[in-house]
Amino acid sequence: MKKIPVFSINGFLESGKTQFILSTIRRDGFYNRGSTLLICCEQGEIEYDVEELKRYNTILVTIEDEEELTKENLDKIYKKYRTSRIVIENNFMWDNDTKKYPDYFDFAQIITIIDGLTFPIYYQNMRQKFTDIIKYSDV
Repeated sequence: MKKIPVFSINGFLESGKTQFILSTIRRDGFYNRGSTLLICCEQGEIEYDVEELKRYNTILVTIEDEEELTKENLDKIYKKYRTSRIVIENNFMWDNDTKKYPDYFDFAQIITIIDGLTFPIYYQNMRQKFTDIIKYSDV
């Protein structure tokens, strides 16, 4: 199977992940170049509008439980939709070090969103978790 570009978006609660994803998929250069599978692993303040996502050639799949984020389940989800790319909005509380992904997932970019207002609190109280989500980030 050919490699599928995957964009992993990380960050703490209310850091702006959903806003960032929405602003990205709304760009002509993004949605005009094929379809997107958006895998949402966290429900934040802003919810996705499924009808709006359809206008931008995007399919939303929600994974609510960490145990559902498996290599086998991701393979099944991708094969159902066969999109041009995948965007994953990660849940920062899940252990990303133990996650396994299908071999054809090609992580094109790993982005971590940080809110400067909440950064000191998270860093002081959850330093290891914070370090875990940024250690593999490209941006």
